[in-house]
Amino acid sequence: MRLNVVAWSVASLLIGGCGGEDPPPPAAAAASAPPSASPTSEPSSTVGADAPRPTALGPMVDAKTCGNFGWGNIGPARIAGVDYPESLPVACFNSAEVASADFLVPATALSLTAAVGIEDHTKNTDAKATFSVLNAVTGKPLSEAVTVAYGQPASPFTVPVAGATRIRLQTRFTQTRPGLITACWATPTFVS
Repeated sequence: MRLNVVAWSVASLLIGGCGGEDPPPPAAAAASAPPSASPTSEPSSTVGADAPRPTALGPMVDAKTCGNFGWGNIGPARIAGVDYPESLPVACFNSAEVASADFLVPATALSLTAAVGIEDHTKNTDAKATFSVLNAVTGKPLSEAVTVAYGQPASPFTVPVAGATRIRLQTRFTQTRPGLITACWATPTFVS
């Protein structure tokens, strides 16, 4: 059973991006999973060649997921009725779960900008997500965290990154009942 859930989770994120249709059932997801994905493989915290590639952030160099769920491909998102053409989604199911993704910081980057929020397609409407950016080397926060509830407009997020060599985008999920939540880092960009 767990193997089907893993295959469904990975395939649904690869197929669905940050919004869109309901995920396919486990059998359909396993059949549509990329050839490199094996339903018997355990999820890895290290991201490989077929990992999401945010256009403005460069390659993801490491990721920690929420159990069988986690980071998806860059794609469009709708947050509180507003469309964002590029968004980095992360999905989790239980309260207090944390997902993170590391990116190398370009030498000329002064800040990271994004809009953060919960995707309208999320069915768990009591959900909240807390977004933070850490220096991945020291583990220290680079700015105050931002918490956004389902249905709230995306919150603009600007974080100074000058001097950091690697950052960690971290998302902590909160809800009163279990249910899949998709939080989005919309239009993430390093600014020089």
